[in-house]
Order: sequence, then C-alpha cells, then structure tokens
Amino acid sequence: MKVCILIPTYKRHASLLRLLHQIGEYKSTYRGDLSFEICVTDSEPGNPRRREIEALCDSYLVNPGDGFDSNMHSAYQRVSQTCDFVLSISDDDLFAKGFAHPFDLLEVAARQNQDAILFDHLELRSEAAPQNYNLKEGPYNRVSFLEPDSALFHKVMLFYIPRHAGLFYKSTHLQKIHGKLEAFIGSLHLYAVPFQLAWQKGTAHYFGYPLVYFNADEKEDGAWSAHRAVFDGLVQYFGACKHIMPSARYEAMKPGFMRFYLGDNSMMRASIKGQLPSETEVMAALAET
Repeated sequence: MKVCILIPTYKRHASLLRLLHQIGEYKSTYRGDLSFEICVTDSEPGNPRRREIEALCDSYLVNPGDGFDSNMHSAYQRVSQTCDFVLSISDDDLFAKGFAHPFDLLEVAARQNQDAILFDHLELRSEAAPQNYNLKEGPYNRVSFLEPDSALFHKVMLFYIPRHAGLFYKSTHLQKIHGKLEAFIGSLHLYAVPFQLAWQKGTAHYFGYPLVYFNADEKEDGAWSAHRAVFDGLVQYFGACKHIMPSARYEAMKPGFMRFYLGDNSMMRASIKGQLPSETEVMAALAET
C-alpha cells in the first residue's frame, strides 16, 4: 500500500524545508510495509525555491487555481489516482517526536481500511518549543477529552470541524466524493469535508494518539491574513453542508455548530478580530443558501 504525504504550501519556505527534512529522516528509519510518496502542492506559481523543494520530495504540484481550498481540491484529485491513502499536513507543522514512529502509526491506520481517520495532535508554539520539538503538553483535540464512542462524543462529532492536522483519507473515498467538494472552495475548510462525510456513513475512526504538532502560533498569514474571511468561510461551509447531507442530520448539526462557531457567544467569535455579522444575520444568510 502507498501513502501520499500531501503538503499544501504558500510562501512558508523555512518551515516547509524543516518539515521535508524531518520527513526524510523518518522515511530512512521506517521498516514497515508501506511505501510513501511525499508531494508538495504549491500555491505560489514561480516559487524561487522550487528546485530546493523538489530535491526533498517525490512530486511537486502547482495549484491551478487560487487559495488553500483550490490547492487541496486539485491535489486530492491528482494524488488519489496514484496512492491508496492520503495524509495532508500543513507546511508549518511537524510530525510528533518522542512517541511512536509516525509512519508506524500510519501503517496501523491503513490496516483499518476506513474511509477516514482523525489522529489526535499536540500544539507547537515557537516560544515554548525546545530544539527537538518533543513537547510535553497533552493532546489538543477537544473531542479527546470525551469518552470515545460515548453518546456525547458522537453528538459533538456531528458538527466538529477538525483542524488541518492528522487527517488520513482513503483514496477511493476522495474519488467518490470529489464532486461534492467544489462547493467548499473558499470556505478554508474543504480539507475536513471528507472526514465529515465518512463519519456520517460510519466509515471514519478517531485515533486518540498524537501524530503531529500543530503550529498554534498566532498567525497573520495564510488563512489568517484576513480574520473575517475565516468566519465567512465557516458560514459558507455550514451552508454548503445543507446540500451534501440529509436534512435531518443538517438540523441536528445546527445547534452545536452555532454554539461552537457562528453564534453570538461562540468560541470562534472570541478568537477573530474585527466586527462580525450577528447570529441573526448569519441565520438569515444560511436560510438563503
């Protein structure tokens, strides 16, 4: 079986090269049965560091569109044709060190033969990270604090949008749902849709073991170059969900989604700078989708 490690990138050369060097070290020490293809998919046409990047990966793609979602949409389509599974990891993240070999964890995941697996992750912050990035904090995913397979766990997973960290997809699943992803271009969360669709079908699994360090520094680049765009993307995401899931499930998803992400007292609002539309305005906009 072949796993593609897919790295979407845009003008984060230093951290991308750091990740590629780390992956190269893990490839050289892995003794399992999987084969790996390292693919960088770049949203910077004419990247001056392209040759340096290409020397450290197996394939290099250029985003034919614009933005993170377009990059993921096209890359999912291309790499799912040549690999059995796809793990995407951000260009400023790292695989977790000091635990199990991450490629051994991916082998365990591949053998489950699920459409989607969500690994837990740890947070990495620049001011707190020791040289070897072996952090001591516990797992971050909010769902990791719930008892797996409990009623509350499944209720939360109805509306939970995982971070872009530790999402492992079966290629045939990506191929089957590819047509449904286009509506999420611009939402900044297209990467999570395959997991949500698999969870609805009962073909997804939560693996409560940290696979990666998620860079939790406060950012002003990438998706966070415009904070309002993050919020608007979540509105788009939820509106698009209406058209890919049964109406009963969408309605069941709504209370939690509003409480976490879009409602007047949601946690997401507290993390976004600037004035945002009210919950009433959001609900009116969603009604028109």
